[in-house]
Amino acid sequence: MTCTPAGDPPDFTRTRLPKADAILLIASSKSRSHILQSWIDPSLTDERDPDSCDPYFDLYAPGRKVPYDRGWIEEYRAAQMRRMLRIDNWVVSELERLGKQGIRDRAFVVHRTVADPRLVDMTLEPSEREPGSIYGDPRIANQATGPMGRYSALRSWLSVWSPVHSNGDALKNLPHVRSPVAIMSLTADQGSLVTDGWALRDAAPGCTFIELKGYNHYFLNQPDAPDVAIAHIKGWMREQELA
Repeated sequence: MTCTPAGDPPDFTRTRLPKADAILLIASSKSRSHILQSWIDPSLTDERDPDSCDPYFDLYAPGRKVPYDRGWIEEYRAAQMRRMLRIDNWVVSELERLGKQGIRDRAFVVHRTVADPRLVDMTLEPSEREPGSIYGDPRIANQATGPMGRYSALRSWLSVWSPVHSNGDALKNLPHVRSPVAIMSLTADQGSLVTDGWALRDAAPGCTFIELKGYNHYFLNQPDAPDVAIAHIKGWMREQELA
């Protein structure tokens, strides 16, 4: 990596950063971009109008029932990617337009970002998680002010959220890691699903894979969870002679 996706420094090939002793990923996703690709609401038709909606792709439309039709899910996923790319293209053009005016960056809002069908339909990638999202009721969270990806800047979108430009992709990067890697997956996680943990495991040959049964993303109402997790981490560190 010689620069950020927007062309900013630093050039990491010219740095002398110390080698990491190891990498530990706990309840991790494949990337922020991958999560948003799965969560973003494809029914929004106008990025400037949070109330604009295509009813066909409205996950929370009255009368829509689970389990969802699998053919509709395929259309839904394709529509999610179209929206991601629509934002992507707008960001690139805005950076170019503003750059001509001497303006380096600008903030913007990404409306409705909690609409992953898996949060509602538990037959899609079943696990020990409860229905809903890490923000509570996904229908309410989708319209709320705080959930993931809601606020961004043009340059940070390219680095963090972009499906085309972001370098923050564990599936691409983990195969190149030579330090010891441990991946801790939580089987009741509503944010990073068990399939995310499996994907990280498969991308990191030789990693230590730890699956904690029944624990959720924030260990909410699970007071024993930190001690259980720490015990596993200590064991891994001893195995790697890091303790």
